[in-house]
Amino acid sequence: MSYSEMIGHLISDLPKVHYWAKKFLPKVIKDFRKELRLPLWRIEVYKQPETGNEFLISYYAENVYQKEEPIVMIGLVFWDSDKRFILSYQKAEYKHSSKHEFVETPLLYVFTRHFIKRYNERFLKNDFLTANEIIGIFLCRNLLFTPVDINKDINKNIDNYDSNASKGFKVRDGFCFTMCHFEGFSPDENRVNDRIDTLCFVFTTFESFDELKKVQIDAIDVEDAKIWKKYFEITKKRHSVGNIL
Repeated sequence: MSYSEMIGHLISDLPKVHYWAKKFLPKVIKDFRKELRLPLWRIEVYKQPETGNEFLISYYAENVYQKEEPIVMIGLVFWDSDKRFILSYQKAEYKHSSKHEFVETPLLYVFTRHFIKRYNERFLKNDFLTANEIIGIFLCRNLLFTPVDINKDINKNIDNYDSNASKGFKVRDGFCFTMCHFEGFSPDENRVNDRIDTLCFVFTTFESFDELKKVQIDAIDVEDAKIWKKYFEITKKRHSVGNIL
């Protein structure tokens, strides 16, 4: 199955999944109100009857205000033989080369079993959580994914990997190492002539900020600042020509 087909499965089922997410919500809020402890979470598993696709609907509250309005996130359960993955989807602006313009491109996030295990071991540190709870909490806590170019300060062994391992994501709870794959059309070996239809990031492992060395954190922050500077420059440029209200 192609990345575009995986995204198609997600998009086609989302209206019904959102319907059930809203349907479950009053009961979740009622249960959250009864609890004194924080944070709180609830994972509902919904299977779409027509397609058979299984979704995780995650609810999360880390303060008293979110008890009334929990964060809600959705992930698709995907099986490849006996390997289980959780898929999430969004759109973001991507520039494939210096000659390309920024284009809104579908992004597919694939969370591996190893990544989920490492997130629990290195951040949540709760042996009583299920895999569904761990990934549900991760998605609800880490709403912003900032892409980072990985260099030797971030991963001293980066030269041992191919170019697919050159991207990672800074999130609220730490740093995500990924493998990046493209889907599109390349008429030749010239990157400038490539057409990118979909980007897929396979999340392979996780490091909390507590476990990263200072040199790694500093390097991540430098790359993070570059991304945000570029984002504000693009936003300012588009605003000046009337593309952004």
